[in-house]
Amino acid sequence: MLESLDESIVGFSHKMDIDVGARHILACMHRKHYWGKKTVAPETLKNHYCHNVLTFESSLNTLIEKGLVHRGTAVNGIALDIKRKREIEDYL
Repeated sequence: MLESLDESIVGFSHKMDIDVGARHILACMHRKHYWGKKTVAPETLKNHYCHNVLTFESSLNTLIEKGLVHRGTAVNGIALDIKRKREIEDYL
């Protein structure tokens, strides 16, 4: 029982290192399947999918700094990092 409690506490503290806006951005990108080469423009993400995220820029920068989101091959596109899929799904 104590081992599972320790794992829960570690998992909970790990999930708290990104804000609600960043989690919402991850959920939108995950739901729309923006992985790897399939990118979306940050402006499109902000204006159409995440228009209610007040801290969009800082949340997106947090995701980029953590390596969960990367700049794609498109001119101004971003995508979820397929290599970090497990970690991204843990946040959701």
